[in-house]
Amino acid sequence: MKKSLVPMFLSIGMCTSMANANAFAAQKEMTDREWIDIINSSFHKEFKNLKFESNEKGIYTFISGDYEIKVDTNKEVYELSVYSSSLNKALENAGVIKTPIMKTTYKVVEEKKQEEKQTEIEKQEADTAFHQSIADAAMAQIGAFQDCTMLVTNSLAAVGIHFHGAPEEYAALGEWTENPVPGDICIYYGHVAIYVGDGMAVHGGWNGYNTILYSVSCANGFIGYIHVNH
Repeated sequence: MKKSLVPMFLSIGMCTSMANANAFAAQKEMTDREWIDIINSSFHKEFKNLKFESNEKGIYTFISGDYEIKVDTNKEVYELSVYSSSLNKALENAGVIKTPIMKTTYKVVEEKKQEEKQTEIEKQEADTAFHQSIADAAMAQIGAFQDCTMLVTNSLAAVGIHFHGAPEEYAALGEWTENPVPGDICIYYGHVAIYVGDGMAVHGGWNGYNTILYSVSCANGFIGYIHVNH
């Protein structure tokens, strides 16, 4: 063929078994590659191997013995039909229109979109793990003798961020957010802490130099949450 569904030669084995056809869902989302694979794995090798390549839409017809296979890739829903030449001849003689002995459809999705979606999921998972590591490092310091800035500095060091400054200066490490997640920095007037979820934060410099788990709300005026840049 001059056209193809994927940028490589592929072999397709098909069969006319209605039992195999019924094994397919009436419509299923899949990529071009998955669509080809499902045909290969689900149909017996009753047809000769059929090879084609291309990235264009079109209607592809293959002849093998008594069978004619038509693949229509013009729309988002791919349609595969199998005809029997001898049966169609008999139908034609009886004045009946050409009828496929099997017909299956597939909703094809772009592989690039799936890859982009997977990349975004992986990015979100990495971001969650990054900030959770900050929160975990803060929790591990409960009971330590230190001021609030050292608590935050030590927590950030767990993810490779080396910074120490006045409480408000930690705001430069990320973006302000109204939807905090564990590992975000709580900025106050004259105080700083690490948010660990459920309205709680780890505070250093508490009643002197104690490090404790306490509510985000405390005596110092709250400015906002900083989502640390990853």
